[in-house]
Amino acid sequence: MSALPNYTSDVDAIIAHEMAKARQRRAKLSAAPKEPGINENVNPPTTLDAPRSFQVARLPHELLLHIFRETVPPIYQHDPSVTQGPRNPWLTALRTRKALVLTCKTFFGPATEVLYEDIVIRRMGQIPALARTLGPSPSSSARDVGTLVRRLRLDGCVVWAPCADVVREDLRLILQRCTQLRWFSFHPHPQFPFANEPLDDGSRDGFNPTWLLQPDPDRDSVGGLLRERLDTSLRVLDLALELDERLLMRLQWFLAAAPTLSVLKLGKVVPQQYSDELMSHPMLCLPSLRDLTIHVDHIPFQQYLCERWEMPQLRLLTATGCEEFPETLLRTHGSRLTYFHMHHGVTFAWELPRLASLADIGALCPLLEHLVIPTWIRDPLTINAPSLRFVDVWGHHPPPEIWKQGWYQLDKSSALPKLRLVRILTTMPRQQWESLVSLDWPLICHPTAVRGDAQRVYVFPGVRAVQTSWGVLHDYQDHDVSWSYPDGHGERRDNSGWYEGGDEEDTDTDDETDLDQPSFTIEEELNMLLGDGGHHPVEQLSRDAVLDMFHDSQGREFLFDDD
Repeated sequence: MSALPNYTSDVDAIIAHEMAKARQRRAKLSAAPKEPGINENVNPPTTLDAPRSFQVARLPHELLLHIFRETVPPIYQHDPSVTQGPRNPWLTALRTRKALVLTCKTFFGPATEVLYEDIVIRRMGQIPALARTLGPSPSSSARDVGTLVRRLRLDGCVVWAPCADVVREDLRLILQRCTQLRWFSFHPHPQFPFANEPLDDGSRDGFNPTWLLQPDPDRDSVGGLLRERLDTSLRVLDLALELDERLLMRLQWFLAAAPTLSVLKLGKVVPQQYSDELMSHPMLCLPSLRDLTIHVDHIPFQQYLCERWEMPQLRLLTATGCEEFPETLLRTHGSRLTYFHMHHGVTFAWELPRLASLADIGALCPLLEHLVIPTWIRDPLTINAPSLRFVDVWGHHPPPEIWKQGWYQLDKSSALPKLRLVRILTTMPRQQWESLVSLDWPLICHPTAVRGDAQRVYVFPGVRAVQTSWGVLHDYQDHDVSWSYPDGHGERRDNSGWYEGGDEEDTDTDDETDLDQPSFTIEEELNMLLGDGGHHPVEQLSRDAVLDMFHDSQGREFLFDDD
């Protein structure tokens, strides 16, 4: 034992030395001249003495705001629909934002901004609750919460007939108070009809309201206020509605007052012949529109867009439901396009002659850089485009070694001096794959985001996608793993970030997978919404009654939001 070093004496010596240095520092501080108003009995805090909360409080508001925004998942990652059930990952992210607000006074300001930036209304009880929070006018003693709202999304929000008057009035107040609104989307519930008013006989218990798209010169009406937001602040308008002639005329009235609108997404088109009234409307000019998503499976609708719409700044065009190459549409609006996505309609794999017009796409779209097309029967395809850099192809994905040998080939006569990459965008070998494919995949998984052998994992509602340098693939966890992973390994981190190999353990669990599955069916939801479905005269409820129902429903599945 005596041969062992005396560690205890060494430690004692170090402590004694440090204490002596501390006494010297204290003596110097005591001898220093005191500033007026300083309590001499209070020692000035040092960095080590300061509590952790004091350090957080010193962070600027802008930095905290940036940190808190990083906790919010990308908008494409989760489906907020009520059909996803109470274990929806979107609800988990929402609870995180709520928790940040309640953490401390330092977090309250920036966390409140993040909480109210994106509001999703899934059930009508949220509308009077949000209206009560915003208040009829800005408070002089508190921050105006209405100015914090940047995105307002109505997702499957069905209005129950007895609450129609209260919901409409409170929705009007919300649009009036959200003066800085940048994004508005309306995705109706597919199982309910559209209506402006409930029927007197009670035969329409629940309905998708058409108040939002009701032209009304009264600036205080719901439609008038939406038009005012289009005129002043709105940048993104997403309407997943079936467009018939009547709705197109209404839409034109709204869009005529949209000088700053930059993104427009429209739903399917009802196949019908258009009257002279629609085709004789004044020209609609959208001077700031850069991104347009439309269905082009109806020729009269394409003619209407070509003859009555002007989009001088259009850069990105997504045309879905294509059964043929939309040459007329591109001849009118393609001169400034840098991105064109032609998504297939009923026919998944096209015969080569249907893509013959791609030989002239360079003349129609001389600035085109990124082209997305349907799969074709595997003969060499001719594409002539002087500025084209990337070509994406929708198709069933083959094993990587076959793809790298040339699954889709371009004809040698193609004039593509700037072409860098041809990728495949894979579909799923399942019956429901169509509902899981996002039309935004080519832009979210941009070709420049991955280089070499790197891979990147993206989470979309109901499915994960893996981006490689040669494609965007479904992450087949229950299928042939060798097709999912080019290196033949099945280990991957699901963190929506970079991944360089297959040596790390998979952190996913069955419970996490189950989070993306609905906890109840559409039929069960309808039963919750409509009760016994009996018809009875509509008797309107008061605002207090609607709010009481919303409060009572917080702990259970019901018509109103439970979180």
